Amino acid sequence: MTELDEAVVATPAGFATDVSPRAVTTAKRQLWGDLLETDVGGSVERSRALLDELMAGPEYREGVAALPGETPAPFLALAPLRRTDAFFRRTVPAPV
Repeated sequence: MTELDEAVVATPAGFATDVSPRAVTTAKRQLWGDLLETDVGGSVERSRALLDELMAGPEYREGVAALPGETPAPFLALAPLRRTDAFFRRTVPAPV
């Protein structure tokens, strides 16, 4: 396996174990939502608002707390995701 192959395999594995589920869901929604938008300024503003929202939540604090000890953050993995971001309700349907 080449170094590139290893990186390709490790990247999604890292998202699955090292990144908060809400952050991944939010990023995916924003990426898909922005594909439908042509307003770059609006995209940047949504990005800033979503970042503020995520940084105010418990998963952000868990992730930051896990950094010094390099221990995995629990990220409230079993807690259901709540749709609080109004930005994508109009462009991306909620998952079924």
